[in-house]
Amino acid sequence: MAKKDIICIVSSRYKAVFLKINSSTTILDLKFDVAERLDLPYESLILAYEDETVGSLKFSIENDGDLTSMVEHCHNLGLKEVHMQAFKEGDDSSNKQENEQVRQDIASSSLNSKNIDCGPSALWTTSFPDKNPNDNPSEDDVMTIDGMINRSERHGNNAGQSRASRRFIATQLQPTLKVRPDIRPIDVQKEFLSSYGIRVDYSKIWWGKERAQEKLYGDAHESYDQLRWYVEEVKKTNPGSYIHVEQNEGRFTRLFICYAACINGFLYGCRPLLFLDGTFLKDRFKGILLSAVAYDGNQGIFPLAYCICDQENNVNWKWFLQGLWSILYERPDPYNPPHKLVIISDADKGIREAVREFFPDSIHSRCVLHLVENFRTKLKDLGFKSKDTQILGNLLQSACYKYTRAEWNDYMDDIRLVDERAYNIVMNYAPENWANAFFPGVRYGHVTSNVAESFNKWIHEARLLRILQLVEHIRKQIMVRMNERRTMAESWNQFLCPKAELALKENMENGRPLEVRQSHTGLFEVQSHRSCQVDLDNKTCTCRGWDVTRVPCKHACASIMFMKRDVYQFCDWFMTVEAFKKS
Repeated sequence: MAKKDIICIVSSRYKAVFLKINSSTTILDLKFDVAERLDLPYESLILAYEDETVGSLKFSIENDGDLTSMVEHCHNLGLKEVHMQAFKEGDDSSNKQENEQVRQDIASSSLNSKNIDCGPSALWTTSFPDKNPNDNPSEDDVMTIDGMINRSERHGNNAGQSRASRRFIATQLQPTLKVRPDIRPIDVQKEFLSSYGIRVDYSKIWWGKERAQEKLYGDAHESYDQLRWYVEEVKKTNPGSYIHVEQNEGRFTRLFICYAACINGFLYGCRPLLFLDGTFLKDRFKGILLSAVAYDGNQGIFPLAYCICDQENNVNWKWFLQGLWSILYERPDPYNPPHKLVIISDADKGIREAVREFFPDSIHSRCVLHLVENFRTKLKDLGFKSKDTQILGNLLQSACYKYTRAEWNDYMDDIRLVDERAYNIVMNYAPENWANAFFPGVRYGHVTSNVAESFNKWIHEARLLRILQLVEHIRKQIMVRMNERRTMAESWNQFLCPKAELALKENMENGRPLEVRQSHTGLFEVQSHRSCQVDLDNKTCTCRGWDVTRVPCKHACASIMFMKRDVYQFCDWFMTVEAFKKS
């Protein structure tokens, strides 16, 4: 327990909870915690401090000043424990003053122009309209704010009226946003209607939420202005990081961030494989976050770099990929990967053109899930039945994972048997861009951009914040993740990372009973359900399992064990624990 903390016992009838408070605790935080844990309505909650040192007097704790005075009073008396009581409005006749104050808050008019923010000016290169924003509400289940609004009061008299002020809405939303930063104005609007029986304009709730966020996270405009300071601080405290803010006549346009630990980790410990994707931001000015994510040796997410811009288009993707090229190749020790850099993404919205311009020697691969989705959409447009669309999509997705062209052709024949038009659509997709059997590079078995989408979910909370808080939130996430990876690696005593170790041992077990014949120094013929040729010198097998995953397949394992050599020495560097520790 911190030196200045005080144990606070809050009771309500037959229930009580322990809380820790200090001079920095706010009345909103305290009331929210009490309301949530004692199942009391936040809006009608009243707190009283019981001071036994002066004859068991009760002091009403109504604001931050009261709470701070109580804490200082306890410190002066050397008390480490205080007792408070929680009441619901109306349970105690002595609380009339509090009741009246709440009613005045409800009745305060939202038409008072002195309390109204006039709206943001555009900070992006594209302009934003003055109309109320649309947050595109989804059908996701959203936690209600019962703890914020008293469901039992004011339901009948105010129906159809809009009398709750923006200040009042902001006050109620502030503690809620701490635990539910993603709550939508549309949900708050519904709660006011069901709880208060009043209809509040969407715009008023939106601005109320903006005020609450401003109290919590600061002014949105100021957050952009502070980016210049943030860039200098990162360069000063984290040498080797690449961070750049681009402006147009003093207005923010784009931000690129890649920390030194991410650059070095990718160059020296990750596969030469990148996943690109974009996701929407949900702060006041919206925007897009473009990301480049990799896999570490244990198949974990490894964030490399990201960019914040106004929209996902060809210009912004080129700017982002130019930054990626700089951190990978404009270095004193240029990165020369053992295989060509492979970039996996959805090929839409300008990514393909940007990759061709800045990474001409790389190999671009389409995300199979996006390709299958596009395929099914085209089938529906042609009038295919839903059942046939599903079957054909599954066949296409399965074909992508097959290692050999013979297996791939089997699935293509099945698609052609269903409908020739579907087959023609597939062939127009250029299989060398997505099918394992034809892909010219090494994707280590990855054919989707799921890792990039996992990254988007990982930063979900950050996407709701002001831009300065957003970048700091992501920095802290990366820092914590790096430390967790370091701690995890210290406990590993094997040569390979656990997931690579598991795959290799499974292939070794499956390869033990296979019949092996040596045809040359490093060439072998291995008999399983079909005959396969293994080339240990070039680390290939005609089953193409070794070629695609870079883990020795069962045929290769059988050949290596036949020669009584160390199987682990035939695994790629990126799968080793040593490489993981460098990433």
